[in-house]
Amino acid sequence: VPPGFLGAMWVAMVRSPKQAELVAILEEMSELARRQQRGEEAQQQRFAEELRATRSEYQSVQEFATRLQGEHRELQRSEAVLKDNLEKAESRSSMYEGSISTLIPQLRFQ
Repeated sequence: VPPGFLGAMWVAMVRSPKQAELVAILEEMSELARRQQRGEEAQQQRFAEELRATRSEYQSVQEFATRLQGEHRELQRSEAVLKDNLEKAESRSSMYEGSISTLIPQLRFQ
Protein backbone atom coordinates (compact mmCIF):
# COMPACT_ATOMS: atom_id res chain seq x y z
CA VAL A 1 0.00 0.00 0.00
CA PRO A 2 1.65 3.30 -1.01
CA PRO A 3 2.05 6.00 1.64
CA GLY A 4 -0.93 8.30 1.72
CA PHE A 5 -3.24 5.80 0.02
CA LEU A 6 -5.03 4.75 3.19
CA GLY A 7 -5.28 8.34 4.33
CA ALA A 8 -6.82 9.32 1.00
CA MET A 9 -9.27 6.43 1.31
CA TRP A 10 -10.27 7.58 4.78
CA VAL A 11 -10.64 11.16 3.65
CA ALA A 12 -12.94 10.01 0.86
CA MET A 13 -14.98 7.92 3.31
CA VAL A 14 -15.40 10.40 6.14
CA ARG A 15 -18.20 12.88 6.10
CA SER A 16 -17.20 15.64 8.44
CA PRO A 17 -14.38 18.14 7.78
CA LYS A 18 -13.05 17.54 11.34
CA GLN A 19 -12.66 13.82 10.65
CA ALA A 20 -10.92 14.56 7.34
CA GLU A 21 -8.59 16.99 9.11
CA LEU A 22 -7.81 14.39 11.79
CA VAL A 23 -7.01 11.77 9.13
CA ALA A 24 -4.76 14.25 7.31
CA ILE A 25 -2.93 15.02 10.58
CA LEU A 26 -2.50 11.31 11.32
CA GLU A 27 -1.14 10.70 7.81
CA GLU A 28 1.32 13.59 8.21
CA MET A 29 2.45 12.24 11.59
CA SER A 30 2.91 8.82 10.01
CA GLU A 31 5.06 10.33 7.24
CA LEU A 32 7.13 12.26 9.81
CA ALA A 33 7.68 9.04 11.75
CA ARG A 34 8.85 7.28 8.56
CA ARG A 35 11.24 10.14 7.79
CA GLN A 36 12.61 10.04 11.33
CA GLN A 37 13.13 6.29 11.07
CA ARG A 38 14.96 6.69 7.73
CA GLY A 39 17.12 9.40 9.31
CA GLU A 40 17.95 7.17 12.26
CA GLU A 41 18.79 4.29 9.91
CA ALA A 42 21.06 6.57 7.88
CA GLN A 43 22.71 7.77 11.08
CA GLN A 44 23.25 4.17 12.21
CA GLN A 45 24.76 3.34 8.82
CA ARG A 46 27.14 6.32 9.07
CA PHE A 47 28.12 5.24 12.57
CA ALA A 48 28.75 1.66 11.36
CA GLU A 49 30.93 3.00 8.52
CA GLU A 50 32.90 5.20 10.93
CA LEU A 51 33.32 2.24 13.26
CA ARG A 52 34.65 0.07 10.42
CA ALA A 53 37.07 2.84 9.40
CA THR A 54 38.24 3.26 12.99
CA ARG A 55 38.78 -0.50 13.36
CA SER A 56 40.74 -0.55 10.12
CA GLU A 57 42.85 2.39 11.28
CA TYR A 58 43.44 0.69 14.65
CA GLN A 59 44.51 -2.51 12.90
CA SER A 60 46.95 -0.53 10.72
CA VAL A 61 48.42 1.13 13.80
CA GLN A 62 48.77 -2.26 15.51
CA GLU A 63 50.54 -3.70 12.45
CA PHE A 64 52.86 -0.68 12.35
CA ALA A 65 53.64 -1.04 16.06
CA THR A 66 54.40 -4.74 15.58
CA ARG A 67 56.76 -3.91 12.69
CA LEU A 68 58.46 -1.24 14.81
CA GLN A 69 58.93 -3.71 17.67
CA GLY A 70 60.51 -6.21 15.28
CA GLU A 71 62.81 -3.54 13.85
CA HIS A 72 63.71 -2.42 17.38
CA ARG A 73 64.69 -5.99 18.33
CA GLU A 74 66.72 -6.28 15.12
CA LEU A 75 68.50 -3.00 15.90
CA GLN A 76 69.27 -4.21 19.42
CA ARG A 77 70.80 -7.42 17.99
CA SER A 78 72.83 -5.37 15.48
CA GLU A 79 73.99 -3.08 18.27
CA ALA A 80 75.13 -6.06 20.33
CA VAL A 81 77.06 -7.48 17.35
CA LEU A 82 78.67 -4.08 16.69
CA LYS A 83 79.67 -3.71 20.34
CA ASP A 84 81.18 -7.20 20.30
CA ASN A 85 83.09 -6.42 17.08
CA LEU A 86 84.32 -3.13 18.54
CA GLU A 87 85.55 -4.85 21.70
CA LYS A 88 87.37 -7.47 19.60
CA ALA A 89 88.89 -4.74 17.40
CA GLU A 90 90.04 -2.75 20.45
CA SER A 91 91.51 -5.90 21.96
CA ARG A 92 93.42 -6.69 18.74
CA SER A 93 94.52 -3.08 18.47
CA SER A 94 95.99 -3.07 21.96
CA MET A 95 97.60 -6.45 21.28
CA TYR A 96 99.18 -5.10 18.07
CA GLU A 97 100.32 -1.95 19.88
CA GLY A 98 101.99 -4.14 22.48
CA SER A 99 103.69 -6.24 19.82
CA ILE A 100 104.87 -3.17 17.92
CA SER A 101 106.17 -1.49 21.06
CA THR A 102 108.30 -4.57 21.84
CA LEU A 103 109.51 -4.85 18.23
CA ILE A 104 110.65 -1.24 17.83
CA PRO A 105 113.44 -1.44 20.43
CA GLN A 106 114.57 -4.75 18.95
CA LEU A 107 114.71 -3.21 15.46
CA ARG A 108 116.87 -0.30 16.71
CA PHE A 109 119.55 -2.62 18.03
CA GLN A 110 119.87 -4.57 14.83
